[in-house]
Amino acid sequence: MAAPEWNPDVPWHVLYHQANYARLQEAKARWDPLGCFTHKLGVTT
Repeated sequence: MAAPEWNPDVPWHVLYHQANYARLQEAKARWDPLGCFTHKLGVTT
């Protein structure tokens, strides 16, 4: 999903999380303020 050659038009997080991404970013900022839990396709703050 994150490879631009396969998906040049839509950001991967829109495809994967759809309308929930902003809410997930808020939860990530609250529960993981130091960024200990990361993943290549994870939620970023």
